[in-house]
Amino acid sequence: MRKDLFINLIGIILIIVGIYRLLQIIYIAEDFPRYFWLCNSSPLIAGFAILFRSSFVLIGEFSIIFIPQFLWSLDFFYFLFTKNFPIGSSMYVLNETLLSQIASISVHFLVLPLSLTAIFLIGKESKRAWKFSFVLFSILIPIILYYGREYNLNFFFQHNLGFLPIISFYSVIFPIFYILLVVFPVNLLINFLIRKFKK
Repeated sequence: MRKDLFINLIGIILIIVGIYRLLQIIYIAEDFPRYFWLCNSSPLIAGFAILFRSSFVLIGEFSIIFIPQFLWSLDFFYFLFTKNFPIGSSMYVLNETLLSQIASISVHFLVLPLSLTAIFLIGKESKRAWKFSFVLFSILIPIILYYGREYNLNFFFQHNLGFLPIISFYSVIFPIFYILLVVFPVNLLINFLIRKFKK
């Protein structure tokens, strides 16, 4: 019973964070396209997945956001100690209002650890969770194309890693690369760890 209450609490916290981020983007930043960055929609998706105990959605969402969220957090933590951004993915936070900064930092620092905690507390594997990741990508790509290069949502048109070259057909290669070399491995790793955790 206590475990279920704790899992529900995690889901509620993420939903609150997600609603706050959505309202902040719409009414404070007044920049709705920003919501279609994977990080911004992740609290609501993960929160409801947790409440409904959907490992399929939760692991699929975690597999998508793990690398970018981790790199963002690493970038920001590095800045806190050195005043330099090694990647630059979190640099925009310095130009935001206080409410926007709270929203950005909450999303990036809470979603990964809380989602991972819930994944292991729920303890259900979902070997096909990558299908949710694929469906989410399929939904987002037309939206990304609609808003175009001006927004460069989820770095679909151009990455922000200065140490990597800009390559031809990046927009075609990137989603395929991401699914095969990020989503699949993270999905497999999470399911492997769930099996080990349950023993």
